[in-house]
Amino acid sequence: MPWQTTRVSVNSQGSGVGGDIQVSARRINLDNNGDITAATQSTNGGNITVNVLDLLLMRHQSNISASAGEGQAGGNGGNITINAPKGFVVAVPREDNDVKAQAFTDRGGNVSITSQRRFGLEFREDDTPLSDITVSSRFGEDGTTQLNDLSIDPSRGLTQLPETPRIVELSEGCQVSDGKEAVQFFDIGRGGTPPRPDEPLNIDSYLIEWNQLDAEKSNSLSFPTITNITSNHENIRGKIFTPNWEIVKTNQLPTAITRMTAFCQSQ
Repeated sequence: MPWQTTRVSVNSQGSGVGGDIQVSARRINLDNNGDITAATQSTNGGNITVNVLDLLLMRHQSNISASAGEGQAGGNGGNITINAPKGFVVAVPREDNDVKAQAFTDRGGNVSITSQRRFGLEFREDDTPLSDITVSSRFGEDGTTQLNDLSIDPSRGLTQLPETPRIVELSEGCQVSDGKEAVQFFDIGRGGTPPRPDEPLNIDSYLIEWNQLDAEKSNSLSFPTITNITSNHENIRGKIFTPNWEIVKTNQLPTAITRMTAFCQSQ
């Protein structure tokens, strides 16, 4: 249903109440100052209902208006309802396409838009050169705006946070004894700091001695007494290394003995 430079109007230029408009179509194109208007000069604006199956497209200063008091007089703004639950509402942002239910001295009207997605039309407090949704009143109370984009769920993927702060219990770890330092600082020179491009490479800066571990703190591997050496391949269960690093086939599995020692010991 393309409308170009066409007006569907039930305006009231006098004291009469503005009428209502209801339009239903699969697709509506408003272009080149195309209007659907139920505005009034001095009384309440009319109500506009637009039902669209696929697309409502607004181009080049097109308007849907139910404003009241356009003659700087009284009257509440009318209500605009756009229903496109399976379709889209699109207005080119910089072409000044407006949906407005404004008033002058009385209350602004109400605008409700329901669609899968809405592009280009944004709610604003007053008219701008962009594509606006306005329900303001010059000297009265503003109206309301309800914008429902059905394809967007703001709560999708969000995690419900607890109402009360969570208390995290920290592990005590290593406790510092009385009179002992909690932190120690060692001045080891430039260790780890790369030289500047104009300095020679200092190898000593990168050499760190290995810490010697106590025998009791290290892991060990015990070798069983090799009494079941076999040449029968069917009975072979594994291979082990002897202390002399010789490989021996056996039908016994080695036993790994691991001694775990805490890093921190009581002072």
